[in-house]
Amino acid sequence: MADPYQRHQLALLKETDNVQSLIKLQDQAETRDERRRLAIELKCHAELLNSLLLEMYKRIFKEEAE
Repeated sequence: MADPYQRHQLALLKETDNVQSLIKLQDQAETRDERRRLAIELKCHAELLNSLLLEMYKRIFKEEAE
């Protein structure tokens, strides 16, 4: 079983892949509704990715301060 840091890294990689996939899908979308739906989904995944990054940096700085 991976330690919390490794699990966090894996979650970051997965979300990064999700964001990249959604960007490609949005580029290929044919209708405005499809692009809008993908944009909303992309925004949610980008916010999650940002949250994961902030949590990771907080953890790193907390460990360095100890």
